[in-house]
Amino acid sequence: MLFTLESCCIGRVCHVVQNTAVHYACSGGHVEAVQLLLEYKADVAVKNTYDQSPLDHAIDNMNSDVVTVMLKIKRYIPN
Repeated sequence: MLFTLESCCIGRVCHVVQNTAVHYACSGGHVEAVQLLLEYKADVAVKNTYDQSPLDHAIDNMNSDVVTVMLKIKRYIPN
């Protein structure tokens, strides 16, 4: 899945589940996309309708590189 800043609103919620671009990037293990979204101040603590954060998606999909990136950012505060 490829996201461009022109085609994707960073904070936009997608579909009924209310996942954001960060949820999808974390789920797919797309480290560079996650880093880009974080540079543009995407909300990393947002939860979808199943009360899952982007970090939850990375952990559930065993994307350890994404988990490492997410845990290094200072504005991430788990609830």
